[in-house]
Amino acid sequence: MIAANVKAILAELPPGVDLVAAAKTRTAAEVLEAIEAGVTIIGENYVQEAAEIFPAVGRRARWHFIGHLQTNK
Repeated sequence: MIAANVKAILAELPPGVDLVAAAKTRTAAEVLEAIEAGVTIIGENYVQEAAEIFPAVGRRARWHFIGHLQTNK
């Protein structure tokens, strides 16, 4: 289901627009499925959640933080 959704969204994007796939609460396997379907940028809200999935995903996609970084992090 993730792959089909990613491919449908990517097909609708105009040239020059990049998709940032929010990975909040998703597993590493789900993120990898999105990457295999064509996602090249992963967005994450929390450093802790990114740290959990980064070992599996690594540099297969670019990473971006979404929102504000918490001051205690």
